[in-house]
Amino acid sequence: MTYRLTILCLFLTTLAYAQQADGTGQSNSHIYGDGFNARAREIPFTPGETEGSYYLFTNWSPGTITMASGEKVRDVFLKYDFQKRALEIKKDTTYYALNAHDTERFTIYDPERNEFRRFAAAQAYQLDNTPLTGALEVLYQGAVGLAARVAPKLIEANYKGALSGGSTNDKIVKEKEYFLVKGYQLIPLPTKKKEAIAVLQKHDPDIKQFLKQKRLHPKREEDLIAIVEHLNQ
Repeated sequence: MTYRLTILCLFLTTLAYAQQADGTGQSNSHIYGDGFNARAREIPFTPGETEGSYYLFTNWSPGTITMASGEKVRDVFLKYDFQKRALEIKKDTTYYALNAHDTERFTIYDPERNEFRRFAAAQAYQLDNTPLTGALEVLYQGAVGLAARVAPKLIEANYKGALSGGSTNDKIVKEKEYFLVKGYQLIPLPTKKKEAIAVLQKHDPDIKQFLKQKRLHPKREEDLIAIVEHLNQ
């Protein structure tokens, strides 16, 4: 009997040790506590970097500026800041800043498109009889033109702890809105198909059929240019 009791005691002692080693035994509860909340630990929040940029391009790009007087500034490298509505200029080893409303127009080379993109001072145009600020991108010129305006927007980080997820980075998005141009008056052009057709039918009653035939959609900028080109024909 004494021999069996000794064996049983050794077995229970070994089992208790094993439970302590893998964290399942009650004796370890004073270390981890009980339940999920006691075992999970919060990961400290580390602010991330801001994604995106307020600039048209983050790198310097060749361009030309035409002043209101007609004077042209050539052989410069430019950056356009949508938030400040200003041009940053690098000429040789000198740097300048110029508000967009102090120009008449300017061009900046787009290496991805392999072409110069054209901008005009927005103050020359009116939307609902209200002058604008900054610059408009000129996408098509004609009796009916097409222009775009970029409104940068900062989306702040929404990280609320390791268990809820979210992003640790602020993000800058460039929301784009489009306008038909008649003279210097701007007509908002929605990118939702039904709403866009309602605006475009004032210029071409058969525009709905044209869009269907050519498989064009106002959400795509290249399609908008094709649509406005059609209006001028």
